[in-house]
Amino acid sequence: NSGACFPHDIVAKYHSCRTEDALLEGMWKNLPARDASKKPVIVVRDGSGSMSSRVDNKSQVTALDVATALAIYFAEHAHADFKDQFITFSEKPKLVSLKNLTSLKDKLIRAYREAECANTNIEAVFDLLLTTAKQAGMKQEDIPEVLIISDMEFDSCVETNAHRGWSPNICQSEPNLFKAIGAKWKAAGYDLPGVTFWNVASRTNTVPMQQNKLGVKLLSGFSQNAIEMVMGDEKTPFDALKKVLLGDRYAPITLK
Repeated sequence: NSGACFPHDIVAKYHSCRTEDALLEGMWKNLPARDASKKPVIVVRDGSGSMSSRVDNKSQVTALDVATALAIYFAEHAHADFKDQFITFSEKPKLVSLKNLTSLKDKLIRAYREAECANTNIEAVFDLLLTTAKQAGMKQEDIPEVLIISDMEFDSCVETNAHRGWSPNICQSEPNLFKAIGAKWKAAGYDLPGVTFWNVASRTNTVPMQQNKLGVKLLSGFSQNAIEMVMGDEKTPFDALKKVLLGDRYAPITLK
């Protein structure tokens, strides 16, 4: 029953398989399809060694399982020229292609080759996306939002861009870096896509999720609600809460 599974559950089970597993491949293919009307997403995947830590004490799932699974999942459901691709977490990010790979096993092998340990260059990520969009003549609606999945602390991620005026407290300030990036996109005739930083293996009490008016969002820690929020494309914690309260589970409850 793939409807009861998440992508990372299947990926975690694949570690014990030396060859292609028909059951896991079938479960992956039967994961619920992503609504084509939702905004496409491209994952910036941290493949460093520290990502091998477990996301919680109750399972064998690692931060790397989550990042890899969602990188592949969103790649398969992307639009146009970003289909079957994800971006490496690097000072010099690149698009990793999963095209012409038909099995989940082969896609995992390809993804695990990318194991660089470096802070991500946010500006380079958006430059890469913009160059690809311009060269392909893409429409605005086909340009994906950026989901950065790592076990970083947010201030570590942004310190390399301190000279551009980035504040570690990006929830409550307008970083000059994003203003500069946005100007590039506007000059090219595009709106800047949103970006979410997901500290998937948070080891400190960092912010759960906040958003500034530039659309920069922070998500910290791993839970079923977090994964559903990311896959479901809810924009804020309040949207995620409404989805739960308005669901079938609480339908019998009425006001008197």
